[in-house]
Parts: sequence; structure tokens; C-alpha cells
Amino acid sequence: ALVRVGANFSQSLTELWHLDERQEVAEAGYQQRLLELGRLAGELVADTRRAYLECVSAAERQVLADARVALSRDALDLAQTGQRVGVATALQVQSARQALLADDLAARDVALQTTRARRELAAALSLQDELMQVTLLDGLPPASAPPSSREQAVLAARSQRLDRRALLAAVEAAELRLELEYDHRAPHVTGGVGYERPESSTPTDHVLGPTASVELPLFDRNQAGISRALYELQRTRHQLEALDAELAQQVRAAWDRTAVTAAGAR
Repeated sequence: ALVRVGANFSQSLTELWHLDERQEVAEAGYQQRLLELGRLAGELVADTRRAYLECVSAAERQVLADARVALSRDALDLAQTGQRVGVATALQVQSARQALLADDLAARDVALQTTRARRELAAALSLQDELMQVTLLDGLPPASAPPSSREQAVLAARSQRLDRRALLAAVEAAELRLELEYDHRAPHVTGGVGYERPESSTPTDHVLGPTASVELPLFDRNQAGISRALYELQRTRHQLEALDAELAQQVRAAWDRTAVTAAGAR
């Protein structure tokens, strides 16, 4: 019987040649995913902190609203007493009663806002229990000075926003991927070791030696890979431009609201 056995162990030399570039692409993608995860975690923390501060603010507004109701009730009692002794008119009593009703309605609205804020805080903390009777220990933080100008705030946001940094990492990864696709236009070289056991009728028992193959890209110059990488790079750059425009307007609007609110508080 004629038996012929062969085996080839090969490795793409082209892939080894571009190993460093592939590692750079993978590192840029890893940084992008890490920044996106940090952005999601930061948004969760910010939403939870905002819900907590809203609870504290609503509780303080509730105290003020109850105090106002108490003052309005005292004013109504004084007006009724004055009417009985002849120093106040019925119109003054009616005006005090209307003020009491208005303050009572405002206090009820504040109480509803307090309840809603507690529900939102419980949802942000993923709690199913009631938080109505839970004491909030930390009060409102002291007011911090905003940036001196809108544009300084925009520049600070562009350097600190994690979603923008994630897009920058995505642009870098797309650029590296495009360079890698351009490099793939070269011939694909494979090297390895080949073993063959010829037919039993030949004088040689075993054949062992190096092997090599070169793929000539006569018609395929990796046009599809280059086009796909180029499209991905352009798409990521457009996303970065859109985010920069949206970010600038959001920060300017937030700066305006902060300035108006601070002036009103002063």
C-alpha cells in the first residue's frame, strides 16, 4: 500500500509585522470603552447627587412654607380679633383669610415636590423601601464661584467631559485602523515549517523544511477595508464636531442659568 502523510505549520509574517499597530488600535479602543464606562458612572453619580440635593432643598422649602402658613394663620387670628374689638374691617379679615389659603396651597405643593424628590432619590439608589421618614444628614453645599466667563466654562468642559475624551480616543483608534488597512495593500506573506512522509516506494523516509507563500494582490488591494476604515474615521470625526457644538451651547445655557440664579439668591 502507498501511504503519504504531510503536515504544514505556518504563521502569517504580515500579521506579525503589524502586531505593534494592532496593539495600538486595541489600546485606543480600550481607552475609549474605559472612558465611556467612566462617563456612565459619572452620570449615575451626578444624577444621584442631584436627586439628593433636590430632597434637601425641598425639605428646606417645606420648613419655610410651613412657617409662612403659621404666620398667615396668626395674621388671620389678629385680624379676626381686631374685627371683634372694632379696629379691623371685614375686608382685612377676608384678605388675611385669602393669604392663608394661598400659603396653605403653596405649602401643599411644596410637600408634593418633597415627596416626588424622595421617590426620585429612592429610584436613583435602586431602593424599594420608603424614604419618607429617612433623615438626610448632609445639607446643601456652599455655593461655588462659577467660571468668570462662558467661554472659560466651555473650554473647561471640552477638556474634562469624558464623553468628548471617549470620542477623541475613538478618532485616534479610527486613524490607526485606517493606517493598518493601508498597510494591508502589501502582499500577504506566510512562513512556517512543513513535514511530509512520502510514499513508501521513495528512498526518502521523511522530508522536513521551511515553507513560504506570498499572496499577490493583483485585483484586491484591500479597497473594501480602506473604504470601511475611512468611512468610520469620517463618521467619528463628525460625531466629535457635533458633540463640540452641542457641548458649547449646553455649557453656555447652564452658565446663564447659574448666573441668573446666583443673582436672584444674592
